[in-house]
Amino acid sequence: MDLLVNCVFGGSESHLPSGTGRRFWERPPEHWDAMMSAGPKAYLWTIRAAMPLLQQSPAALVINVTSFTPDQVAGNLYYDLAMQTINRMTHVMAQELAQTTISVIALCPGFMRTERVVDAGFASAATESTTYIGRAVTALMADDDVSRYSGQAIFVADLAKTYHFTDQDGTQPLPF
Repeated sequence: MDLLVNCVFGGSESHLPSGTGRRFWERPPEHWDAMMSAGPKAYLWTIRAAMPLLQQSPAALVINVTSFTPDQVAGNLYYDLAMQTINRMTHVMAQELAQTTISVIALCPGFMRTERVVDAGFASAATESTTYIGRAVTALMADDDVSRYSGQAIFVADLAKTYHFTDQDGTQPLPF
């Protein structure tokens, strides 16, 4: 296995009780459980299960899709902690994998134009297509020196400038 991309998240499913606000004391505990289980926990167990295959690769890459907002809160406390857990997990994994041929990167897209976002009426020029992050993954896989990024949280927008790729519409959307 040469590439593993973790991209799953929980916490906004319709079966969960709704929160009455964005502050941590207003959010149901079930939101915490969903975000941490279908996020950091799922990523960790997936990578752990894939290790035997990743170790056989001459240059494996693990990408953890996440969010990174330095010096800002990402959404709400539960979401922010889930994303920062993934980022920190990526950093520590890179340290533990330093003597292997496996690189691990936290990849941070902007506001993704997914079906759910479109259905909610949020698709606008401020969103980016899923193709944009796909092109980032492709560029990273083609980079013979990708290990220089191992352990880092990197914006797709920054990689677009470095590797000279664009979104489907020819633009390079800015970081979130």
